[in-house]
Amino acid sequence: MNCFATDTCATMRALWSELEAFDQLKHVFFLPCDSHRLQLLLGDILNLPWFTEVLEGAQCIARSFLAAPKELTILWRFQRSTVIDVRLSSTFLRAGVLP
Repeated sequence: MNCFATDTCATMRALWSELEAFDQLKHVFFLPCDSHRLQLLLGDILNLPWFTEVLEGAQCIARSFLAAPKELTILWRFQRSTVIDVRLSSTFLRAGVLP
C-alpha cells in the first residue's frame, strides 16, 4: 500500500494521525478524497436558494423545448454547429438525449 484515501471528516483525520504513528506506514501517503469534497460542495450548492431558482428556470426552458419538437430540432442543429458543443453533445448522444 502506498496511499490511503478517505473522506475529510474529523474522524478520518484523527485516524490518519493514529496510522501515521506506525513505522510500517511511514511510506504511506494519506490523501483526503477530493471526489467526496466535490460531492459535499455540490450538495451545498444545490441547496442554495438562488441556485434553486436558476435550476427551476433551466428546467422550465428544457421542458419548453421538449414540448416543442420543431424548436428542439432547431436547437439541436444549432448546438451541433458550435465548437463548444463538441464535448457536450457526445455526452448527450451517449445518454440518448440527442437523436
